[in-house]
Amino acid sequence: MLVPGGGRRQLGSDRLFGWGEANRTERSTPERIIPQHPGLEYRFNGILQREFHASETQADGSGAAIGDFLVGDKRFTTFVEIKKPSTPLFGASLNRGKAWSLSRDLTDAISQILEHKASGQIRIETQRLHDSNGQPITQRAYDPKVLLIIGHWNHVESVPAKW
Repeated sequence: MLVPGGGRRQLGSDRLFGWGEANRTERSTPERIIPQHPGLEYRFNGILQREFHASETQADGSGAAIGDFLVGDKRFTTFVEIKKPSTPLFGASLNRGKAWSLSRDLTDAISQILEHKASGQIRIETQRLHDSNGQPITQRAYDPKVLLIIGHWNHVESVPAKW
């Protein structure tokens, strides 16, 4: 599910997340962001792991697929990726049939979260993993959900009426 991430009070602001990747996941939590979007079916008891390493790395540490959060309830998991509110949602032009073109940042983020889901599902189901406190992660990854929080409502609301 794709969710524009900025609340109406922070129009155009990246303040909610901070500037850096590590800063954003440290200061932001899904609990803080998701309640801004009533009607979502995402419920979870908590964060299972911040910066979840969904894939193995090379010997030098490169090549890892690292998601912002792995969250879950008592049995199942959801992969969460959070992008800055300033991330553009749409391209500069219309496609055929006057359909909006999606921004490169958006399509890249969708690819990224789907890779986290694919790699993470295999890793969770084939390995015994533990969280940063050494506690085992016992939740399963049977067709896990993904949640991409990206962009800002301002991007949607500012669409020219003539288009």
